[in-house]
Amino acid sequence: MVLVVAGIDQGLLWHDGNPLLEQRHLDSGAMVNLSNRQVFSIHGRDALRLVSLLGSADLSILEQGVAAASLLLDASGHIRCWLALCPLVPPVDGDAPVLWGWTSTAAGADLVEHLNARRFRLEATARLQPEVGVVWQGPGAPKEVVGLDQAELVADRHGAWDCLGGRQWLVRHPEALMGATTASIAGTWAYEARRIAAGVPRIGVDTDDETIANELGAPTDWLSLSRGCYPGQEVVSRIHNLGSPPRRLVQLHFDGQDERLPEVGQTLIDPDDGWIIGRMGSSAYHGMLGPIGLGLINRNHDDAREVQADGLIAKVVPLVDKDAGRHFQAPKGLARPARL
Repeated sequence: MVLVVAGIDQGLLWHDGNPLLEQRHLDSGAMVNLSNRQVFSIHGRDALRLVSLLGSADLSILEQGVAAASLLLDASGHIRCWLALCPLVPPVDGDAPVLWGWTSTAAGADLVEHLNARRFRLEATARLQPEVGVVWQGPGAPKEVVGLDQAELVADRHGAWDCLGGRQWLVRHPEALMGATTASIAGTWAYEARRIAAGVPRIGVDTDDETIANELGAPTDWLSLSRGCYPGQEVVSRIHNLGSPPRRLVQLHFDGQDERLPEVGQTLIDPDDGWIIGRMGSSAYHGMLGPIGLGLINRNHDDAREVQADGLIAKVVPLVDKDAGRHFQAPKGLARPARL
């Protein structure tokens, strides 16, 4: 058993001896402990309305029993937080409905404070739930969790893009579940390799403080262009309709000549001219694809040209079209109308 010794996932299981085999077990219902994610709950009849007003996604599907996710943006369209939301739990015996979800490591306290500060007259209260953790289970698993006392199950997420085809169980005392389950156990190496191969960015790892929501693609499950106003929506719509985001999300396939991977936050460079063209995000060894990663590169970079991160050469696989946001631009040479 090997634990993650540094970084955002420090203390979690990295692998249990054979990380490549564990990647295969993910499709047979293997479990991954993601208990460093911070779980929160929102109580009150206006719980869904609160996150809908502040977030960037269309969350109406939560009332239909389907999971969703949303971004919280600042006024300039920069990503400030990410919310993974479970289907709305209906009221029982007159109690108010409860909305469960989780957010990135170390972001929970700021998120709860942000939500409560902006509820105004809405009947909704956000609370951090430190005794509840997240466990991901692969798509081959039964709907009932083996080894879990149903009293310990709080909520579950499935069907969302970031669920990677599996289920995210929100449980009390996740370490006890991992010790009692009869399912195979996999580490974060296998999970991260699956996530990167699917092109799903991890907010705070594959993004930085300057990341605009459009750089991850628009529209997506996390970012709606058709719903009403939300913080940052004006910038998102303007970029989508009239301009282009300065960077875009790409997948990187390294040549594998070095037995190492670049660190998160490394500068991406064009090896031909030495120009800085972007930022390195997460990376992992994938059983089928080899060493892969995610990065943000300049919009106009030629995808046919290789990039370099910490001396490692990689090919670029675009995830966001470089022409995204050019749908309604006027043809070149078209004169602007004279002012009256």
